[in-house]
Amino acid sequence: MWRRYIFLLSLLTLHLTACQDDEENYPSIITEFVDVLSNADGRLIRFTTDHGQTYQVTNSIDGFDPNAVYRAVCGYVPEEDSYATIYQLLNVALLRDSTLVLRHDPIRLHSVWSAGSYINMQLAPLGQGGRQYWGYAIDSITPRHVHLSLHHDQHGDPTSYTQNVYASIYVKHIEGYHAGDSISLAISTFDGIRHYTFVP
Repeated sequence: MWRRYIFLLSLLTLHLTACQDDEENYPSIITEFVDVLSNADGRLIRFTTDHGQTYQVTNSIDGFDPNAVYRAVCGYVPEEDSYATIYQLLNVALLRDSTLVLRHDPIRLHSVWSAGSYINMQLAPLGQGGRQYWGYAIDSITPRHVHLSLHHDQHGDPTSYTQNVYASIYVKHIEGYHAGDSISLAISTFDGIRHYTFVP
């Protein structure tokens, strides 16, 4: 059901974009990584951005698991009194500790950044729609610094065309991490290892 609503909301976004030329006052959509909360009926009721701003959802979007938190890329328009209307919602993979099954199959990537308590990524793996596996590995921990690497298992999916994957690491779930520590992340790409360092 979650995937069905991602598809429907993506179609809604495309429709609204197509109508942009016809509407002089088309709203400016803000796109951010967020945590979205559903209520007991499986309807989205509010979301919080990585910068700590919380909005109540004005439009009715249901079909989700009850009382659940989803990680998503959200396109929204803020209203008065901390309300917002959602126009787009795309799934974000919340990565887990995969140290025991670590693979470094190369990928392409668009961007990596830190915001709030997350390290966020827009990845561009090659494939044919097969299932690939993602996570992170704890390579080492030194005083006040945690060394991570991205776990990527191509899992036999042929490297044919570029796909789009959004992913996040919740730094407070990293074993051995303490507030104020710096975190480095190594990602294997087709052009070599890329290194990023953050202080969340």
